[in-house]
Amino acid sequence: MGRICSGCHKELSKAKFSSKQWAANDKNQRRCKNCTANNIQSVPLPETQNNENEVISAPAKVASQPIVRRAPNDYIDEKYAREKLASFPDDVSCWICLEEKDLSSTSRPLLRDCCCRGGSGWAHYKCLEHYISTTDELTPNFRYATDKIDTIFENTNLGGHMNPGEFAGIWTCCPNCNQSYENDLGLATSAGFMNYIEEKDMSPDHRLKAYLRMESNMKFLTGLRNACHLDESYIEEGRQLSNQILKRLLPKIQKSTLVPQQRKLELEADLHGNDLSFFAEKNGDYEAAISAGERARELFEILASGAIPLMYEQDYEAKIAFVQDDIDRMKEELGANIEKGEEEEEEELQKVKLAKSRRLYELAMRDSGEFSLTAFCKGVDYAELLYESSVVKSARLATKLFEDSKRIFGTDHWITIRAEGVYEMTTRCCVSVGYPDRGLVEFEVVGWDKDEDCYALIPPESADDEEHPSHDLYKELIGKAVYTHRRHCILSRVVPVIVFGLPPGPLYHYNNKIGETKTFGMSEDSTETNFISCYMIQFEDEDLEDCEVPPGCVLVLPKLPPEMPDTKGDSVDKAPASFIKH
Repeated sequence: MGRICSGCHKELSKAKFSSKQWAANDKNQRRCKNCTANNIQSVPLPETQNNENEVISAPAKVASQPIVRRAPNDYIDEKYAREKLASFPDDVSCWICLEEKDLSSTSRPLLRDCCCRGGSGWAHYKCLEHYISTTDELTPNFRYATDKIDTIFENTNLGGHMNPGEFAGIWTCCPNCNQSYENDLGLATSAGFMNYIEEKDMSPDHRLKAYLRMESNMKFLTGLRNACHLDESYIEEGRQLSNQILKRLLPKIQKSTLVPQQRKLELEADLHGNDLSFFAEKNGDYEAAISAGERARELFEILASGAIPLMYEQDYEAKIAFVQDDIDRMKEELGANIEKGEEEEEEELQKVKLAKSRRLYELAMRDSGEFSLTAFCKGVDYAELLYESSVVKSARLATKLFEDSKRIFGTDHWITIRAEGVYEMTTRCCVSVGYPDRGLVEFEVVGWDKDEDCYALIPPESADDEEHPSHDLYKELIGKAVYTHRRHCILSRVVPVIVFGLPPGPLYHYNNKIGETKTFGMSEDSTETNFISCYMIQFEDEDLEDCEVPPGCVLVLPKLPPEMPDTKGDSVDKAPASFIKH
């Protein structure tokens, strides 16, 4: 005679249950192997059973059925993975099974979402899962991860200290480059880690299982938040799981004698500040998101106050600042912030926001490291805000963040895509050229020919707009560059430039200094092609005052040098080498 699973409410044979679940006294907490593996939670059975041997079918519909967790491999977008794989050489192969790349729709795509480069690091998800979790004595090379996991359990059961981060890293970090998996592979491996913990026998100490269940669930929520394709199903899954952790797992952790008090408060604060707040906001419930953020802030403030003994150091000042920033942003979106005042007040508010953003970026680098995902997020935010006050500084920071994120996270990671957007915004240099029958037409500068003193111009980003007055002209120039003499080009506001060729005199020390255009002066003897008498330049070096410079001594810089030049002004009076922006 079979028994009913409290997850799927199906009558199943003994083989479908683990021995522990089959012998469970509470019929409302007896789950089959499939429900346990997919983390389908128990739902109380209808009161229609007289005893264990008399089974009456449960109703077809069960109220409040929890969301069904998908298999780890289902979090991988195979079509996208094949498109990414297609750009790599044909000899790319899985480092575990050695099978070479196959782009057919029936094949398993090779994946690589870590810091490995060249042909290394590619693997099938199922191969990674097997490498980590197999217990087969006949494949000792594949037992490395399993043996490491068993060692951690043995040491912990003997009274040793367990580091959950080290344990999670077995699943979620690449064993070749030791960096965390990102994107779909990061989400899939965190789901695999969560399922592994659910199935792992951790007797006799069940406190250990509760602790690792909490850590694995939190790791999976991080994977959902950082997913490349954050669709509605992910948001709903994250919302339900975070609420489930709050109601079921967190109370067990708070009672556990295995988990230090400091870690208990951190877990609760992270759950509220990172997960409950994030998924509530994505679901449109800003009030719940703000409430969760405020709870996280309170917990971090307790930790920062020294009210409880700390077993290890942590930068709670940074965490408080990050949570408060999210709260302020959500309140602003709700319209709960103070209404904007006069222009002077708005300018002052912008300065406050910029200073706050810079501090958050500095705190992120101090707390998580210069190349952490948190630091990149705060850095991109700061670069975007900085554009309003200094396009040169903004462009330098955006360029660095974009280049570093490509190297660390890869070109398809969401933070790289975001950094690229800010990089393109800050490095876009536009000029206007006068046409007799059209007036001034805007172009983007991509190069400069020193010998001819001409800019290489292409249509701007707005060229695709069919309603643009110059759309027909731009259409003719697609894929082409127009070379126009520098004196015929009128620079737009906030264009990065370098000053050169100033004669000996009071302005001579401005030669070879980098800055940006702010305003321009009109010439009394204007012509249709050139009516600019000077540009007001705001210099990158804050010790230099703004200065009016003749247009012939100003050169656009679409690609900034990596650092400010150190050459003294009294030795530079010639134009720099010609450039082409690639």
